[in-house]
Amino acid sequence: MSGVIGQTRNVLPLFRTSFTWRFKSDYLYKLSSQSVSSSRCVCCGISCLKQRSILCKISNPKMSSVLRYSTSSEVYPPEAKVQQNKVPLTNKAFRENIVKFATQLNVDISEERNLLAAFTHESFLLQNADKLSGSFGFNEKLAFIGAQTARKSFTEYLFENFPQLSAAEIWDLQNSFLEDFIMQKAIEWDIMQKTLYYRQSKELMQRQTVLALVGVVYTHQSPKNVDAFVKTHLIPELTKEKVEEMVKLQHPKFILQQISVEKEHFPLKVKLDFQEKSKSKYNVNNPFIYGVIVTRGENREILGKGICHSLVSAEKKACQRALLDHYPDEFNKFQLALDGDDFVKEENVDLGLTVAEQRVVELEKENDSFGFHIRGGEMKKKQTDKFLECYYMSPVFISHIVKDSIADKHGGLKVGDKILAINDRNVEGLDHKRVVKLLKSVSGPVSFTVTHCRETLIADKLEQRFIEIRRKKRLAELSSDVWSEWHQAQSDKAPSQYKDVLKYHKNPSS
Repeated sequence: MSGVIGQTRNVLPLFRTSFTWRFKSDYLYKLSSQSVSSSRCVCCGISCLKQRSILCKISNPKMSSVLRYSTSSEVYPPEAKVQQNKVPLTNKAFRENIVKFATQLNVDISEERNLLAAFTHESFLLQNADKLSGSFGFNEKLAFIGAQTARKSFTEYLFENFPQLSAAEIWDLQNSFLEDFIMQKAIEWDIMQKTLYYRQSKELMQRQTVLALVGVVYTHQSPKNVDAFVKTHLIPELTKEKVEEMVKLQHPKFILQQISVEKEHFPLKVKLDFQEKSKSKYNVNNPFIYGVIVTRGENREILGKGICHSLVSAEKKACQRALLDHYPDEFNKFQLALDGDDFVKEENVDLGLTVAEQRVVELEKENDSFGFHIRGGEMKKKQTDKFLECYYMSPVFISHIVKDSIADKHGGLKVGDKILAINDRNVEGLDHKRVVKLLKSVSGPVSFTVTHCRETLIADKLEQRFIEIRRKKRLAELSSDVWSEWHQAQSDKAPSQYKDVLKYHKNPSS
């Protein structure tokens, strides 16, 4: 890359500060090829090349209008086909088009380059570094500012018009607003034809551009102007029924589970359909694309599909699709009470999805052993930054794999794997002795659900190093004339505290 790129980073996790770009030629207008591959979550399973045709096909009045712009029941490809722009825009024409569009929205930005930054993604500048000259900004930071500003204005609108809403309901409505209604506005404004990017998620790019435009108004006009902009152009007209629908769509897993139980539609499962690495070399965050499906019955009838760069979002979209396509009447009649005794948060609803980071390994005992050692399952004390003490159970993980054992020959397990479940028994939160007892009690083919955690392994190594230093210190003190009698008295009172020195403890092998 021949351009000189100066870069700084901000500690905020959701954006990076603007770069200064210097390139050889002024060619900002070029639209590069585009395919679905993203650097952010909150994208969904619709192909933007087909959005308008899909919108025309939606005629079922029972289907949520909230999701008409963000999900699709059509078969989805892992990567959307690239559509080339055969008629390149001139630099002047592109700029004039952006200024004209902003003027129609009563957005008046004095410096043209500040307005252009809202419509330019970093990936476009990186891809065209050798063709551009001058200094250009991109829209990631502006989109972050715009999201926070839009959230604030929308919250004020809800408080003024629906004062009875709880904090939990406002949170759900905020998420629905930023996920679905911003996308709806992007399609209405035909943002796709105004945004410059390269090989990123089309849905994400459209949302990001709309929010970046909000950020430009906030940054280069005034907070008063941006509040008027959001309330005039972005916030939809809401009724009590629409608000209830928006809130329910933020809890699709819980509602789907409740309806399936009531109708005795078993088994209802959510599974990972595919996981592919994105083809883009300009991904900032997760480089993977996840496809999730919802199935029903023994024949595994597919009820809904979702695709996203976030596994959580893909599961959410798949469950929303299943509700709207197969249980529209039940969904409309469902009474959701967020403060009800039977309500369960989405993150605690388990429909069987094994996340990409988890693995299921099946082993069978050999000579009453699986051939690995475990550590963890100990009560730990932690002090918060406010000097409050709390206790937690450390995770059980594989600390050693015996050479030539069944675990070693299989190769599916590795040191540092946290054991989450043994067969259908969840072992998270169990102490060490109970996990060892469970390992000894199982027989035949045994399924281990594990996830590798490098941080747990590093923390354990540091702790073991500290224990070894303390052990050597105690051994030295036990042999000294000054401390030996004191330690002997202490060991008589609390022998468990001296087990590392007195060799009372042995690492159990599973």
